[in-house]
Parts: sequence; C-alpha cells; structure tokens
Amino acid sequence: MSNQTTIGAIRATSDRKTRKYKTQCNTFGLLPGNDGGTCPYSTCKAGGCWHVPEGRKLPDCYVAKLMSAYGGVQPILEHNTKLLMGATEKQMTNLLRAEFRRFLAAEVKRNGSAVFKTPPLYRMHWSGDVFNAKYARAIAAAVNVYPEINFWMYTRSFKYVPILCNIPNLILYLSLDPVNTTLGLKTFLANKSQTNSLGICYMSKTNNLLEHMKTLGIEAPPELNKYLKLSTCPVDTGKMELEGGCMRCQQCTRVLNNKSIWFKS
Repeated sequence: MSNQTTIGAIRATSDRKTRKYKTQCNTFGLLPGNDGGTCPYSTCKAGGCWHVPEGRKLPDCYVAKLMSAYGGVQPILEHNTKLLMGATEKQMTNLLRAEFRRFLAAEVKRNGSAVFKTPPLYRMHWSGDVFNAKYARAIAAAVNVYPEINFWMYTRSFKYVPILCNIPNLILYLSLDPVNTTLGLKTFLANKSQTNSLGICYMSKTNNLLEHMKTLGIEAPPELNKYLKLSTCPVDTGKMELEGGCMRCQQCTRVLNNKSIWFKS
C-alpha cells in the first residue's frame, strides 16, 4: 500500500538559520502557543516562552513576533497545523514520511548520489511543538523510516519524551526556561541514558541556569553535573551570522558530547 495521503501535504520552510543553502527546505513550522497552537506546555509566567509582558500585546515567543511582522508566515503555520491536528495517527505518519521523502530526494539530487559524506540534517520543527501522544508516535514512526537523515528537535512537551528519546537518528533537546526548569531536569534525569541522544537547552535572558537552580532549591545529583555547563548559541550572542548558522555551528546537530545549549531569549 502507498504511504501517500489525499489530505494535502506539509509545507516545508527554507529557514535562514537552519538551512545549508538558500533553497534548502529542511524544516517546517506549526502554530505556536497553547490557545489554538501546538504548544500545550508553553510557559506563560514571567521568563516563559509564551509570557505576555505588561503593556504588550504579543508574547515573548519569537514566532509570534515573526507572524506579526511578516504576513506570509502565519498562513503556512496554520496550514500545517490544521493538516496534522485534523489527521489520524496513521495519516500524520504518512504526511511526515512524505515530507521526509521529499527532503531526501532533493538532497540526493543535489549531492548527485544517495551516498552522503555526512547525513543531511532536518529540524523538527522551527515553530510549534509535539501537541499530543499520537503526534509523538507519528514522529517516531516516520523518523525511523529515514535513517539516512539526522533529525534534531527541541520540545517543552516533556510528557512525550519517552516516545522520542531513544531514536538513533533524532537528537532531542528538552527546552528549559526559568518557569519549567524543575520539571525539565526531572524529565531529563528520568529518561537520559548513555545510549540515547537526549539533551538540555535553556532559554533565558542570561546564561544563569546554575544560579536559577539555586533559587529554586534544586541541588543537582552528581550524574547531572556534566550536563549543566551550557555552551552558547553563537547566533543568539551575535558571534555568528544568522544565515546558515546551525549548519556552521553544529553544536545542536552533532551527536551529544555532554554539552547543553543556552539560547538567549
């Protein structure tokens, strides 16, 4: 049986930060937020990703700002969100498989061969998150079909981490911020092993995870210490240009080497 669906196709994005070359579409986005969006565990208190500062209309989320500034962004995110949220688990799997198949075919054509020196990289997702368990299982099923591709992903949907953290070609980051630090670290400890690619990233105005943990009364167990020294995203700190930043930096896309990442929010 064909794994195609008849309900549409995911609209991929050529994201300036994640792409390797200008026409590469190696990611797609979904609507952000927890009110009609795909981020059921977005954090709304001060310091959180979906916090709306007093006197402002938009949350701190960079995607909300992009949707406001560029009229073409929201319709694409709405399309992908409606498509996936309205699909069965099997349909979601097929939609993702079709998107990954499209991406791999484009990379093989550009490479001139199906044999790559290094696997092509695909980000899940540049916007949005894992909105339910069915979608998490669909991601796992689709990613497993394409071992030729290396995927990386950030999530606040900690509930679904066990479904996604033991896939060999998926690097999964728990997206921590000042609001969800305690739950994020608990989830990390419960799911991290020596054989999986589960990591930590921390989003805040300053690189202060250790100090923040002290204010929360969190004392790191010895097995967590080596993961708490955060490398910085050079794009966020202005040390590297946005264009192709992920492909040139590759801190997030390499096999984890006990490093965690700080993103300036």
